[in-house]
Amino acid sequence: LLENLMTPLWNKIMRRDLFTRYGIRFLDGVDMAEDKNVCIKILGVSSRVKYVPQGFYHYETNNRGSLMHRHDDSHRIDYTLNMIDAVRFVSNAGVQMEKNELIIYKLLSKVQYLYSLDICELRKWSTVFPETNRLVSRCPKLMLRHKITAWMATFHCWWLLRIYLSVYRFKLKIYKR
Repeated sequence: LLENLMTPLWNKIMRRDLFTRYGIRFLDGVDMAEDKNVCIKILGVSSRVKYVPQGFYHYETNNRGSLMHRHDDSHRIDYTLNMIDAVRFVSNAGVQMEKNELIIYKLLSKVQYLYSLDICELRKWSTVFPETNRLVSRCPKLMLRHKITAWMATFHCWWLLRIYLSVYRFKLKIYKR
């Protein structure tokens, strides 16, 4: 459920008392994935959810200045902080969730590090939710390229990863021609 969850808050109406009763807040100064963090918390403590099929809001995705189009180190740090906070809340609040679902969620919440072609970013991948690293091959949502990259980062095969990334960069240059 969590890996398929659409979490923008602009398409949801939530009861204020859920925020106050459970102390749900946005993290100060952490902009990326804050809606996902809050949505997971709210849905975790909600006893009822209703679906309305009509669209009342239309969201434009072509704004190049939007946070959605930012893929830098601060984006990854913000995203990771929000996901760590969501996992901590779910664990502490006693939200009922299958163990496998939480593991897949943790894996998918750190996948943005695998998009990088930078060894330093891949080293960070191995430190976020490290208990999930050896389970990456079982995650059905990850592409083979990301599974290979994650495997090398998990087992600290940095020399092999450098070779792999060099070949991958070379392949990208060829296709751009």
